[in-house]
Amino acid sequence: MPYFIIIFILSCVRGLLGVEIDSVWMNEETICNDSNIVQICYVIRDGPTNIVVSLSEDDGRSWDVPLNTLFDADGDIGMNVGSGTHCFYWLMSADYPGREGRNFLVRVQARTAFIDTFSFLDTTRYVINGNDGYVDYANGYFVLTTPSTNRNGRILSVDSVYTDTLYVSFDFRMWAAGGARDPLGYTGADGISFILSRYPDPPLALGGAVGILYTGGIGVELDNWYNGSPCDINSNHIGISIDSVCGTGLPTSLFQSPLPFELIDNNWHHVEISIEGQHWRVFVDGTNYIDIVLSTAYYTPFWAYVGFAASTGASYCWQVIDNFRVYSPYLMTVESERTAYAPLDSRNPLPRLFCPDTALYVGENLSLHFNVSDSFYYPGYGGQVHFSCCGFDTTFLVRDTLFSLRLPNIECESSVVVLRVADSFCNTGSSTCHFPIRRKLVLISSRVEPDTLICLPNGHVSPNPVQVRAIVTNIGTYPADSVRVTLRFGPCFSLPAGSPVATILNLQPARSDTIIFNLFVNEACEGRTECISIETEGF
Repeated sequence: MPYFIIIFILSCVRGLLGVEIDSVWMNEETICNDSNIVQICYVIRDGPTNIVVSLSEDDGRSWDVPLNTLFDADGDIGMNVGSGTHCFYWLMSADYPGREGRNFLVRVQARTAFIDTFSFLDTTRYVINGNDGYVDYANGYFVLTTPSTNRNGRILSVDSVYTDTLYVSFDFRMWAAGGARDPLGYTGADGISFILSRYPDPPLALGGAVGILYTGGIGVELDNWYNGSPCDINSNHIGISIDSVCGTGLPTSLFQSPLPFELIDNNWHHVEISIEGQHWRVFVDGTNYIDIVLSTAYYTPFWAYVGFAASTGASYCWQVIDNFRVYSPYLMTVESERTAYAPLDSRNPLPRLFCPDTALYVGENLSLHFNVSDSFYYPGYGGQVHFSCCGFDTTFLVRDTLFSLRLPNIECESSVVVLRVADSFCNTGSSTCHFPIRRKLVLISSRVEPDTLICLPNGHVSPNPVQVRAIVTNIGTYPADSVRVTLRFGPCFSLPAGSPVATILNLQPARSDTIIFNLFVNEACEGRTECISIETEGF
C-alpha cells in the first residue's frame, strides 16, 4: 500500500549545520469537550531548521496518519523554525476519527532543503546545456545568458521531484540590454524561465521559447520581450506556460500577469513559487502576481526535473540567477530526528447493556449488567443511567457494570433505560434497553361461611349479630401485595360498625387468610331469603 509523507512548509531558510532534535513528546487531553486534541512538543538545539512532523499507528512501518487539522503551529512546523521548545496541537477527532491505540508514534525530523548559492558548482546535482550556462565564481551566481545575440543556457537537476507539493524560491537579475527592439520599443531579451521538465535532458528551446518547449512539462516565465498578441501581453510580464506552441515557436501561456517594474533594471528580485496539487501561486518581491487553480486538462502533478533556462536572439542582456532553493519531500535529507510513543484515542466506547427479554412488573427490583468494548475503559469507571417510564424519569450514576433499579408502580409499555459511559479520553458511547412494565396477574379465590341462624320464639333469631367468614386464597403463582375483600349484602342485614371492605397484605401463593364480618339480622325479614357475597381483588 502506498504511503505519503505529510510535509508542512511556511517559509524559506538556509540549510542545516549541526541541528539536533533533542526530545519529543505527545499526549492527548482528557477534557470532556467532544473533541480529541493532541499536543505534540519537541526541542530544537542549534536551529533554525526545517521541521517535518509525521505520525504512525503501526510502529513506524508507515507514516500515513493525516495531520491536516493542526493549530497553534505557526513557527513550529515548516521552514525557519528556531531553537527552543515548540508545541502545537492536532485535532485527531477531525483527521482520524474512530481510531485508538497504545502505541501511536510521532516523528519529528530536521531536514535540509535543496539549496544552492552557486559559490561553487556541484556537477553531481545538475545537467547544464547551452553556449552559456556557467557559475561566475567571483560573483557567486549562475549565468544563463551573456549580453550577446543568440545565447542560451539551461540548468536542470539530476534528481526528479513529484510536483504535487513543491516550494521553490530564487533570485534573478537582468541588465545591460541591447540589440533590436520589440514592437513596444523595448530592448533586451528574451527572459528567464523556471522549468519542470519530464525529461532529464530535452532539446534546447531557444529565443522566445525560453526553455519551456520540448520539456513535456510546464514553467514559470519572466518574459522581457513582446512577441505580439495573443502569445504575450507586453514586454514585462510573468506567466505560467506549457509545452504547447503558440504562434511561431512560443509556448502557450495558461496565465499572464503584467509586472509594474522593468525586468531589465540591474536589480535583484526574489521569486517564490508554491505548488500544491493544481493550485499554483507565484510571488515576486513579496507580491502575489499569480494565484490560480490549473485545469487538469493542462496540468496534473508529475515527476519532474527542475531548473532554469534563458535565451537571447537579436536582442540580449545579462540573465543570471542565485540562491536557488527547492523544498520537496523528495529532495530533502534528514539531519536529525526523534520519535515518541503515546496512547491516542478518538474512538467512542461501545457499551452493551444486557436487556430483559420478558415483560417486567410494577414495583420489581430490576438488576441489569453491561460490558464495554474499548481499550481505555475500565469497569470501575461505571456510567450514567437514565430511566424513563410514561412520565416518570430518573438519572443516577453507577460505579460498576452491575446495577439495580426499582421499578415504579406504573404500567408502561414503553419503558427505556439508557446507559452512557466514557473512557479515559472522555470519548462517550451509549446503549439502550426497551421493555414494558405491567401489573402482575394475581389469582384469588374466596368462599363464604356464615353462621347458621336459629329461629326463637317471638320472631327472634340467634345468633344476632351473625358472623360471616370470608376465606381468601391466592391460587396464582405471584404474591399478592394486597387483596381487597368487599362484603355485599341486602336490606335484611346491617353492619353494626366499621367498613364492609377489608385488606389482606402480602398474600403468598397457595396461602389463605380469613376475614370475619359481623352483621345484624333484621327480624322483620322472617321467612325471606337473603344473599351475602364476597368480592376480592388482588394487586
